[in-house]
Amino acid sequence: MLWLLIPVMSGGQLLPPTGHVFNDQTVARVDILLHPDSLNALLQQGNWYSDHEYPADFVFTRGSRSDTTRNVGFRLRGNTSRSADKKSFRVSVNTFVSGRRYELIKDFNFNGNHNDPSMSRAKFFWDLCRLEGLAAPRANHVALYINGQYRGVYLNTEHINEDFTQLRFGSKSGNLYKCLYPASLTYISGNPNDYKLESQGRRVYELQTNTDTDDYSDLAHFIRVLHQTPAAQIYCALDTIFNVEDYLHTLAVDVSTGNWDGYYNKNNFYLYHNPATGKFEYIPYDTDNSFGIDWFGINWQTINAYNWKPSGDARPLYEKLMANTEARNIFSYYLKQVSEQLLANSWGAGIDSIKNRITPWALNDTYRTLDYGFSQNDFLQSFTTTSDDRHVKIGIKPFGINRANNTLAQLPVGLNIAPVISKLEVTNLVTGRQPLIKVRVEDETAVSIVMLTYTWQGNTQSLALFDDGAHQDDAAGDGIYANTLPVLQAGGWLGVRVSAVDGQSNTRYKPCAPALFQVFETGPLVLNEFLADNNNNIEDEAGVNSDWVELYNTTSEPYFLAGHYLTDNLSNPDKWAFPADTIAPGAHYLVWASNVAARGSRHAAFALSKSGEALGLFKKVGSDYVALDTLVFGAQLEDVSMGRQSDGHSQWVSFNTPTPNAANSVVSVVEVTENFPLQAYPNPFTDGRFVVYNPSEAAAYTLYNTNGQLLRQGVLPAVSTTEILEVKGNGLFVLLIHRATKVEVLKLLGTGN
Repeated sequence: MLWLLIPVMSGGQLLPPTGHVFNDQTVARVDILLHPDSLNALLQQGNWYSDHEYPADFVFTRGSRSDTTRNVGFRLRGNTSRSADKKSFRVSVNTFVSGRRYELIKDFNFNGNHNDPSMSRAKFFWDLCRLEGLAAPRANHVALYINGQYRGVYLNTEHINEDFTQLRFGSKSGNLYKCLYPASLTYISGNPNDYKLESQGRRVYELQTNTDTDDYSDLAHFIRVLHQTPAAQIYCALDTIFNVEDYLHTLAVDVSTGNWDGYYNKNNFYLYHNPATGKFEYIPYDTDNSFGIDWFGINWQTINAYNWKPSGDARPLYEKLMANTEARNIFSYYLKQVSEQLLANSWGAGIDSIKNRITPWALNDTYRTLDYGFSQNDFLQSFTTTSDDRHVKIGIKPFGINRANNTLAQLPVGLNIAPVISKLEVTNLVTGRQPLIKVRVEDETAVSIVMLTYTWQGNTQSLALFDDGAHQDDAAGDGIYANTLPVLQAGGWLGVRVSAVDGQSNTRYKPCAPALFQVFETGPLVLNEFLADNNNNIEDEAGVNSDWVELYNTTSEPYFLAGHYLTDNLSNPDKWAFPADTIAPGAHYLVWASNVAARGSRHAAFALSKSGEALGLFKKVGSDYVALDTLVFGAQLEDVSMGRQSDGHSQWVSFNTPTPNAANSVVSVVEVTENFPLQAYPNPFTDGRFVVYNPSEAAAYTLYNTNGQLLRQGVLPAVSTTEILEVKGNGLFVLLIHRATKVEVLKLLGTGN
């Protein structure tokens, strides 16, 4: 039997909340303040295509709240828009202050969308992706002022970088490629360096991360598999190295919105090689040429969804998947789903809402009219009717309706496919715990049975997966199926395969061949606590507030550290070797993450990133490196550590009072009687309680971690008194208890629960 080796887990992306920065219920104001000479230099024609960043102050105002971040980097951005009268801009918060973020964001893209009279087409594309559960930038409209002068309505669009991949895919260490024209994914050769080809002074496949290594082997392998595999086998061949379902889903959004300036045009997409899954993820980018924007005389409302490529020009990824029956059927399923979304009343209402919100700002935007002479009427009609007689042929709303109806007419008659299985996730892959299997299953009819077949230590068994809200499967009826396996008492390899059957007895298996997941031996040595943003905590031997990592010996025997390694890159396990020290039974061991080896034998050859990364503890066995303990963490707060709830405990929490070289313990419980609303809003620029609750009134709550990921939501009932675990700053551990009944209402532990 063929088995697939999976690094640790295989899962789908997370959708972070809009938060303060990307909230689209109001138009925020953005002020950029810089020296007039710097502004003149930035706008000078000879400097349009320079990426030089000028120092500036960045002020973000929404309602009564106004935050100022000083000394940011400010420059032009984009391609053709750099020569436009309404230019696009980028703000980089960490250019001059390393590691800094505003609301967990380091780069802001303010896009002028000068060729779109509505200044909203890209926004509606991203909103549709979000409704469909796809990884795409968050976006909202802002009013941009530079040195007090109103520059117009801009689309504040989330930048695709390592922070983006950390939020969506839970990792940031993989290769992220920005793919621009002519990025067709056509095979060149077996030499990875040949994919570093250039066009217009930059690489076609431009590596954005790991640039020091500059290794294109993964991209070359992906394209080689795409090139060499016959269409009949391409779905299963790509399934091991590419998130096929999400690409087909994104392709359905491209087709349904007429977004031709992506892979259709060999342009504007990212590929991220996710180390957590071993698979590439496809991420769309720069989608303003959609919803009826046309420069070629093509009717994007009626174009054949199954011939979505220019005639005579190779698009191997699209062509081979459309020639594969299984992939084509999945694409058809998503086409139907997206088309029905575009025809829903809520979709049109959302367009009207955004239009009404930005109209006062748009009508005062004089820069909007400069490049194409768009009138006030062009803006107003762009949402509902024909915008003009040039490159904008139809309004956003009628385009969506017409495209959806035409697409539905193009679907195969009597479409009846097997359930679509995606986002397989296997967690708790350590001894002494119950592995959790979670997967998304979708079908145009009801799904009747979802089963897991797993192999452990030579025995193959079956386990039903449920979507009832009672098996760690999130909400009942949301299409997420899950269940837990028995406790695994030893390390080894767990074989996994999921099957799903619908009401018409159509069956699909995922993956194509069973996948192997490694079960790690935890301990006897574990990662116990770390501090990634040490400002006023303990100092190292040099009197420096270096970051630190604490280990804990869980056994009653001394533990010898020779042959063990610590790393912040799980694909590079031997990054730093421990000295030949011994940890006493039940004792702690502190390592300074200073990246300065000269300070002592316990100073690791790396520093921790306060914006989030990974930690790994490895032991060398023969020629292999065995993971004893690993952790992937998100953005951290100043002088707030993360550690196990108690020494060696399975749950990770935040400690406002770090405990280096000491036992981990929970802080005291205090009463809260203030009449505050419940709030759970991570703001790295403020301090105070993370959650407060007026116990005399019922309150809805929504909790996010400091990555901005939605953790839990619901309603807390009114009670006579409430105890709340105090959180200073934006901690991640929250405990609300009814004193009268001693019933736990809400328990949030660490970043993943």
